[in-house]
Amino acid sequence: MNTDITHKTYKKLVVQVSLSGLSFAVFDTIVKKTTQLTAIPFESVMNHESIEKLFEQVFLDNVSLQNKYDECLVLHSNSLSTFVPQAL
Repeated sequence: MNTDITHKTYKKLVVQVSLSGLSFAVFDTIVKKTTQLTAIPFESVMNHESIEKLFEQVFLDNVSLQNKYDECLVLHSNSLSTFVPQAL
C-alpha cells in the first residue's frame, strides 16, 4: 500500500479473476466512488497455459490495468473453493 502522500494517486484497483473471465474496478478513494467497472468474459479455457495468456492479454489491452494505484486487491474465485461454516 502506498502511504507516501507525495506519491498517492488516491485510487484503488480491485481485480477479480476466474476461469470464466476477469473483471476489475477502479475506485476514487477521495470521493469514494467507482470510476471504472469492466468485465471481460472468456470462452471456455482448456488448460492453465491458455488462461495465463488470456490474463496477460487483458493487462496489455487495458491501460487502466497498467496505471499506478495506492492499493490493489485481487480476488480469485473457482469451483473448488467454498465457505466452511463454523462449528456449533
